[in-house]
Amino acid sequence: MVKKGRQAKGTDKPNAKLDEQRVRDFRRRHKNGESPTVLAKEAGMHIRSFWSVLRRETWAWVI
Repeated sequence: MVKKGRQAKGTDKPNAKLDEQRVRDFRRRHKNGESPTVLAKEAGMHIRSFWSVLRRETWAWVI
């Protein structure tokens, strides 16, 4: 289903807390030394979910 584009991802999901610009910003800030815990709180996400964003397990298409 995913390969055929039938599954929503990213901002197409109604409960998404991030968008592509925020993902880029958080990854850049983490690379520059900001704490993932602080960034996760700012995003309103649990730290484990936020780590998935930083490691590109989720939002992998965002460069």
